[in-house]
Amino acid sequence: MLALPPADVDAPREAERVALTRKAATAAVRANRTDAARRLLAEFCARTPKDLDARLELAALHRKAGASRARADLLAELWPRLAGAARCPPCES
Repeated sequence: MLALPPADVDAPREAERVALTRKAATAAVRANRTDAARRLLAEFCARTPKDLDARLELAALHRKAGASRARADLLAELWPRLAGAARCPPCES
């Protein structure tokens, strides 16, 4: 369903698409499909800019995949929004 173009009558509406994207990302993480999980979670994060937990999860996936540049870009965006102990875990190598 996520592959359908938004104009398709059978395509999920925006709210459904966001929820399905998050579920697909979670399923990809559980299936140890890191690249798919990163792609889907990045799409979810683009649609839900206030979801800090999803961004932290994406940073962890970037770290697991060795995607230093993507992780650095994400952490540069996240850093001002983090406080206290939340600043430490994503920074560990």
